[in-house]
Amino acid sequence: TDFGMYAYPKMIVADARDGMEYPMLTLDGGRAPDYYDLIAHEIGHNWFFGMVGSNETYRALLDEGFTQFLTAWSYEKIKGPEKVRWQYKSDYAERFRDPEVVRMGEAYNGYIYPAASEDETVIDCHSDHFNGALRHGGGYGQVYSKTATMLYNLQYTLGDSLFLAAMKNYFNQWKFCHPYVEDFRNSVIQFTHVDLNWFFDEWLTTSQTIDYKIGCIQKGDSADTYEITFKRKGRMQMPIDFTVDANDGKKYNYHIPNTWFVKETDAQVLPRWIGWDNVRKKYTATVVVPNGISDVRIDTSYRLADVNLLNNSKKTPVTLGFDSKIYNPPSWKTYRMLARPDLWYNSYDGIKVGIYLGGNYMNGFHQFDLYAHFNTGAFQTQLPVTAEINKFDQFSVALNYRTPTNKLIRNSAISFSGKHFDGLNAASTAFEIWDRKMKNKFWVQYKMMYRQDVSDLTYLIHSEEWQSDKFNNTITFGYEHPYQYMKGRGIGNINMQLRSSSIGSDYDYQYFALNVINKNDLGLININTRTFFQIGTGDNWADESMLYAAGANPEAMMENKYTRSAGLMPSSWGGYGADINHFHAGGGLGLRGYAGYQLPNLDWYGDVRAIYKGTTGYAFNMEVEFQELFRFVGRKLPTLNSIFGITTYAFGDIGAITF
Repeated sequence: TDFGMYAYPKMIVADARDGMEYPMLTLDGGRAPDYYDLIAHEIGHNWFFGMVGSNETYRALLDEGFTQFLTAWSYEKIKGPEKVRWQYKSDYAERFRDPEVVRMGEAYNGYIYPAASEDETVIDCHSDHFNGALRHGGGYGQVYSKTATMLYNLQYTLGDSLFLAAMKNYFNQWKFCHPYVEDFRNSVIQFTHVDLNWFFDEWLTTSQTIDYKIGCIQKGDSADTYEITFKRKGRMQMPIDFTVDANDGKKYNYHIPNTWFVKETDAQVLPRWIGWDNVRKKYTATVVVPNGISDVRIDTSYRLADVNLLNNSKKTPVTLGFDSKIYNPPSWKTYRMLARPDLWYNSYDGIKVGIYLGGNYMNGFHQFDLYAHFNTGAFQTQLPVTAEINKFDQFSVALNYRTPTNKLIRNSAISFSGKHFDGLNAASTAFEIWDRKMKNKFWVQYKMMYRQDVSDLTYLIHSEEWQSDKFNNTITFGYEHPYQYMKGRGIGNINMQLRSSSIGSDYDYQYFALNVINKNDLGLININTRTFFQIGTGDNWADESMLYAAGANPEAMMENKYTRSAGLMPSSWGGYGADINHFHAGGGLGLRGYAGYQLPNLDWYGDVRAIYKGTTGYAFNMEVEFQELFRFVGRKLPTLNSIFGITTYAFGDIGAITF
C-alpha cells in the first residue's frame, strides 16, 4: 500500500525456472531464502508495468528500474534491512560472514562501483542503445541499479513523507495508462510543487556523479563556533545532510539546501549552497558546537549516492579484520583492511614467520598487499656445501599497490610493487589502459631487479641461472586481447610484449614475444592450445630473463611462491644436465619433455653448445583434458575430491630455439 493498491483479482507465483513476470502471474525459480528478492522483483512488476503500463523497450528504467527499487523497498519492509541467507555448515564460515544489507545488494552496489570508475551510463534512452543488453551488459544493468539508487536519492531530497505521497500520486495518476519519463517527471514536480528539473536532468540525461568532501575544520571567531568547509568534487549537486559528533558525545544534525526548497527535517537548516558543476565548488558552514568537534559525517542515512565515502567524514572510515578467506560483499562505507598471520618456508631462510596485511575500497580502489616476514633460519635443508648458512636475509618484505586512474583516462590503472624477498631486491611501476568495450588492454612497465651477492643466489632452484651484483632493468610495452568464440565454449587470449633493457641496467637485450592461448570446451573433453613466438636481439643477456626451452625462466619463477626459491621444491630437482629431471614450471617454449635437459647441439663451428636457453624460438603446445570422463570418482569420493583436484590430460609440444 506504500505506492498503491493491487488492482487485479489474484496473483499466481509459480515455481518455475528463472524469473519472469506477467500480469497476475510470475515465474520464480530457486529456493528459500535465496529467491526472496526474485519473488519480490517479479511481483513488483505487477505494479510497474502490470498496472503502470510503461514500455520496457522504449524506456526500461520505468519498468525494470522502478521494480528494482520496489524489490529493495518491499524486502526491507517484510524481512528487515539485512538479507535472509542460508547458513554455512561451517561455524568458522558463519563467524566471518558479514551481513548483506538489502539496499546495498539490490540497488547501490550495482551503481556505485561503475560510477566511481567513471563508467557511468545515461539511462533515459532506448533499450537498443545498451549494445543489445545481453546478460544486462552494455550498461543495461544500470537501468536496474542506477534507477533504484536515483529513487532513494529522490527520497533523500524530498523527505520521506513527501516522497511517498509523490510516488503514490504517480501510481494512481498513471495506473492502467502508458507513461513516459516526461510524465513521471511532471507528475512528481506538479504534485510536490518543487522544481526538480535539476535533479532529473542530472540523474536521467547525464553520466555525472556525486562526490562531496569534508575539507578543513577550523575555529570560528566566537566561542564554540567552528567553520566546516565542504568541497564538491563531482559534477552533480545535491542537498547535504551532515552530522557533527561533539567531544562530549552529543550529535548535531544540519541540512544544507541546494534550492529554495527545504525538506521536512529535524536538523538545523543552514544557508543554501547554490552551485553546480564548476560553479561554487566550495561551501563553508558555520556551526556552534560546545566542547569541540570529534567528527563530521555527511549523510549518516547512507542514501546520498556519493561515489567516495572515504572523504565524507573528518576521520577516514577504516576497518581492520581477520583475513578469513570467506567472501563478503565489497564495502562502500569503509576502507576495508584484512590481516592474518603468514607462515612459509624455504631451504635458506628456514621457517618464515610473518604477517599479511591487505586493503581495498570497494574491491577495486587503492588495493594493496603487504607481506612481512621474520626469517628464523630454522630447519635449513638442501644447501650447497659452499653456502654461508648465516647470511640469509633476516627480514623479507613485499608490497603491491594498484588503483584505477579513470579520472585521468577512462578504464586505466596504475600500479607499483617493491620487494626484498628470497634474495631479490625488485621494484616496478606500470600503467595500463583498456578500450571502452574492455576487449583490448595496452600497458607499459618499468622494472628493476638486483641480487647483491652470491649468498642471494643460494635461494634459487636454478642457482646458476642468475648473476649477483648486476642490475637487470627493463621497460616493457604490452598488448592483451581476451576473446570468446563457439558461443562462449571457447575462450582465448592474445598477449604481445616488446621489451628492452633500460636506464641503469648492466645488460643489453631486447625481444618481441607473442603468446596465444585457446581453451575449447567440447563436453567430455577439453582441448587447449598455446602458440608462442619470440625473437630476441642483444649481445649481453641476463640469464634470468632469457627464453628457456622447457619452461619458465628464473625471472618468471619469482612470481610464484612455490617456485621462487628452493624448499617446497627441492633444489636437487633444479639445474640442467645430461638428463631430464622432475621439475617443470609453465612458461618459455613449454617443451615439457626436456625439463632439466641441457639440449646439447652443435654450433656453426662444430662445438657442442647447451641450448636449453636462448633468445629466439617458437613452440606449439597442446593438451587434451579428459577428466570429465572420470566424474564418477568425485561422486564416489566427494570429500577426497574436494581436497585434491585431479586433472587428467595428454599433451604434446613442438618447438625450436636459437641462441
